[in-house]
Amino acid sequence: MIEDMLTYQAGTSLSDPFGDLLAADLDDDARACYERTASDIAVVAAGADQPLASVRAMRTLLAAMAAAPALRPGSWRRLHRDICTLLSGARVETVPDPVRPEFVRALGRLRQFLAENTDLRDGFGVDGFSRCGFEQVGA
Repeated sequence: MIEDMLTYQAGTSLSDPFGDLLAADLDDDARACYERTASDIAVVAAGADQPLASVRAMRTLLAAMAAAPALRPGSWRRLHRDICTLLSGARVETVPDPVRPEFVRALGRLRQFLAENTDLRDGFGVDGFSRCGFEQVGA
């Protein structure tokens, strides 16, 4: 029963087990970063109707933030790839008007993450980068 209380319900912005978040032993700033980024991932995934991409990206985010130094580059490349995959299905025009402003803000923050971390592209060329949602600049 206590384990059930320590698990976020599926479909919430933080669908990883609470225990995993605690076990990651993140400092307050890293935990806040995780929560904001996980929330953005969940918002964009809901708008893009990609719930599995959301769960995968959030788990990859937590793994990257808690990774041992030797494993960090690969973990962050996986996160970049997961977010790119998520954004490739994100279309602002398909999101209902009431939630569109939050979707656009979350989409913008995730695009900014990708733009600031182009060194993590893992071999993506210009075409791969545009498939990450950057062709919709006016969104």
